[in-house]
Amino acid sequence: MKNNTELFHLIKSLTKTEKRYFKLFVAKSGRKDSNYTKLFNAVDRQQKYDEAAIKKAFQKETFTKQLKVTKSYLYALILKSMNAFQTEKTSDGRQRELIGQLDFLYQKGLFARINKMLIKIKSTARQTEKFVQLLEIIRWEKSMTSIGAYMSASEKKLNSLFEEEKTRRESPPMPTGE
Repeated sequence: MKNNTELFHLIKSLTKTEKRYFKLFVAKSGRKDSNYTKLFNAVDRQQKYDEAAIKKAFQKETFTKQLKVTKSYLYALILKSMNAFQTEKTSDGRQRELIGQLDFLYQKGLFARINKMLIKIKSTARQTEKFVQLLEIIRWEKSMTSIGAYMSASEKKLNSLFEEEKTRRESPPMPTGE
């Protein structure tokens, strides 16, 4: 981390609910008594950040040898959990998550499902007056319209291209014989 106090300030900025959510998030991922939870709790108990006290408290733990890396990962893990928290908590978050799912479906070539989702997402964005998200949805619709026109003209060709790409990703590279 660039600044030793960034993690401290992030943890201290969290509400009790957010801290609880973080701990549940970590536990849900199978890391209940992980080094990250231990470090989180230790930093949270401090009134002023004291790295020497952290190192002393965890002197028998191996993660203190790479404390900078552990702190950096913990910082990222907190942000990831807070993103999930906001997604669950707000309609904006749910909309962004659905738009993110469109990317995944697009990569898999599941265009019919994308069209179904676009109808639902667009309706919700209109009702909640989320105009920025509505612009993103319209961009998706334009892309899907051009894909749909191409598919009706040459659906078999497009499907074969997707299958070829999928096969290339799944199979190991062939030796070149050089």
